[in-house]
Amino acid sequence: MLGWARALLNMSAWDFSLWDAAEMLLSAANPATGFALEFWSVATLVGAALYVVLPVDLLPDVIPVVGWGDDVVAVRRAAGVISAEMLRYKAFKEQQARELGLGRRD
Repeated sequence: MLGWARALLNMSAWDFSLWDAAEMLLSAANPATGFALEFWSVATLVGAALYVVLPVDLLPDVIPVVGWGDDVVAVRRAAGVISAEMLRYKAFKEQQARELGLGRRD
């Protein structure tokens, strides 16, 4: 029934679970890690959260299905930003591990 929502969010394309994403995002936001989240990524995440929560929408939520469409687009955009930031953070951590000599040895 909600296959269209799952397809729109395309969460199966992520290389990690939502829990992993939340944990990595919190770790990436910690200044002690040396990693900086991009300003526009943070702005997009905050904007999407506010857009979904606040009653002011492009399409009012009282209109069934159509009213939620713009919210789904905002969540999808935020999911894409989270995915990109997590991949960037993962590459950053792998680079740190290589520099410290903690990487795999063949």
